Amino acid sequence: MKYVLSVVFILFSIQFANAQLFSKERVLNNENFDKAKLSYGYYLGFNVYDFNIDYYTNVEDIQVLKSTGFNVGLLGNIRINDYIDIRLEPGLVISRRELNYSETYFAGIGFEDKDLIREIQSTFIHLPLLVKFSSKRINNIKPFVVGGISTALNLSSQEDNPDDNSNGVFRVRQKQPVL
Repeated sequence: MKYVLSVVFILFSIQFANAQLFSKERVLNNENFDKAKLSYGYYLGFNVYDFNIDYYTNVEDIQVLKSTGFNVGLLGNIRINDYIDIRLEPGLVISRRELNYSETYFAGIGFEDKDLIREIQSTFIHLPLLVKFSSKRINNIKPFVVGGISTALNLSSQEDNPDDNSNGVFRVRQKQPVL
């Protein structure tokens, strides 16, 4: 009996949901929102960055402890036509990672406990150029897909710094553009 009542309840729920979601008479909310030629805004967010380490010798893994970072940026959108927009989303990304080395990395070399842990703080300028493809608006829904290219400039890479890692300066190569 419970099974039959459950099935009847679900069928009635589907009928009412269908009437609410897909009826032809809907009040359009912000119907001219997508028609602006130029729109802008800002974004705030969180991130978790990691390292991809390629090993050339057979050694123990370097453990990467990730922590939460912060993003802030601007958003500019130019409407090309009703279905294609171009977006520029420059932003500042702040992150921190910690590398934990095994003692086997220092075989034959004197080291202290502080040498086993390296903290890497990074500040990036992130520059994505995106294309937004959207469909025709149906009631208050307009699905879209966004894709594009981006590059990031690591402001704290220390790539050209002559000091070595034993002086507490951790050098990182600049990140290459990503498609």
